[in-house]
Amino acid sequence: MAARKNTERIDVYQNHGAMVLDMGEIEIWDGADLSLIRDMLFVVIDKKGARKVAIEMSYVKYVPSGFFGMLFDWFDKGVEITLLSPQPNVLNMLWCKRFFLHAGNHVYQLYVGPESAIDEGVPADESVWDHSDTDHNDTDLDLDLEYVYQHKSI
Repeated sequence: MAARKNTERIDVYQNHGAMVLDMGEIEIWDGADLSLIRDMLFVVIDKKGARKVAIEMSYVKYVPSGFFGMLFDWFDKGVEITLLSPQPNVLNMLWCKRFFLHAGNHVYQLYVGPESAIDEGVPADESVWDHSDTDHNDTDLDLDLEYVYQHKSI
């Protein structure tokens, strides 16, 4: 298992109009990781006005309870939620099987609608989440996260 990153650090970058949150090579997320993701979602959605958010999950094998519910809360407020490259362990979780639609190229969209659409999947542009088109300039987002930790009331 990869060494745990500094718990104050999460990579945030923009890719095709979505803010991508990337915890790096952490395979098992715990409550502290969930809290960090929740805080950063607050920053990019409430403070920065992002309406599309993606979570990079190529290394993740386990997420804590509450992860999918947290994403659904933001989705319910009109935010488009995407999982990028989730591993089979995550894809086999009941919540993921029921509410995420495979959109092609290892992209899964949070979706509420007929279950038949989830079973069939929806064809998508295979180049949509090309990692070469990213902007890793996340300095001001890190500063905002520091503000959240110092002043958070959530």
